[in-house]
Parts: sequence; structure tokens; C-alpha cells
Amino acid sequence: MAISMKRAERRVTLCLDGELYAKYEDAEERLSEARLKKATDSRLNSPVVAIEKEVFALFEAQRKETITFVLRALPRAKWDALVEAHPAREGNGLDDQYGFNTDTLFDPAIMHEDPTTIVRVTDNEGVVLDFKPADWQALSDEMSKSQYGFFQVAINELNGGTSEIPFSHTAFKTAQGSGVKSK
Repeated sequence: MAISMKRAERRVTLCLDGELYAKYEDAEERLSEARLKKATDSRLNSPVVAIEKEVFALFEAQRKETITFVLRALPRAKWDALVEAHPAREGNGLDDQYGFNTDTLFDPAIMHEDPTTIVRVTDNEGVVLDFKPADWQALSDEMSKSQYGFFQVAINELNGGTSEIPFSHTAFKTAQGSGVKSK
């Protein structure tokens, strides 16, 4: 019997409209204040319901502007070749920790095409978008350090991190029948 292997995959979401989150945070803060005022004096004409609707609308707007990348680990030899091509800089603590140049390795890893690291990119409704590895550089150049960091973490976990078997409390509870043995 031949054993086949599927390399690990991770999902990374990216909201294409970063301004929406600031508006969402503002609305959440106003909602907290309105709820506090309402709790203090229920006779006040409370704007809570209106602000809740605004928060939900902003949440939905963010969701509609979000795309999801599915990234796949590279075969070990391909990852090792990338690490060798991007050696750690001398005296750089982060590079020393990871064993490669943390400024130069991630874009080539994400743009890797044989095999491809980017399995697919979908919109908020799961529709597959036409996105090629060569499209990555233009998009990543526009990302903030924070946004880009999510991709760096995913790539590092997939290729250089530790693989662990996921544990789901929900699945565990579901697997436990109601006929648990007891004395």
C-alpha cells in the first residue's frame, strides 16, 4: 500500500479596507459608553439599539472586504533551499532565532510556484479569486507590517514550526456518547 501525503495548510484572512476597523472600534467604544449610561439611568433616551445596528453594519462591511488565503507548506527540501538562499544576518537576534533572514525569506516562500504555496484565494462568500503567486508582491507591498505579520507567522508555522495534531473540545464532546460507563 502506497502512503500519500498532504502537506499542512493554514488560512490567513486579510481585510482590504483597513479604515473600516477604526470605524468599528469607534462604534464599539460608543456602544460601551451608551450601555454604561443606560445602566446608570434607564430613564435616559438610550441610543444603544442604533449603535448596535451601526456596529453590526461595520462588521458586515469588514467581512465583505475580507479575502482568505489558503497557504500550503512546502516540501522540506524546497523550504531548506529557501532557508539556505536567505541566510541569517550576523548579529540579528530574530534571524539567529529562526535561522534565516526574516526580511527576505517570506515573499519568495509565499510566491513559490513549484509547488505553489498559495493554494487559493477566496472572497467573503467563498468564491475563488483569480490570484497568482506573481500577484503577491504588489499586494504585500501595500500591507502594513501587522497585516504582513499574519502571513509570516503562517509560513513559519507551516514550514519551520512544530506540527501538532489539533484538539477540538467540540469534537471530543461529540465523540463521547451519552452512555458513558459509570459505576
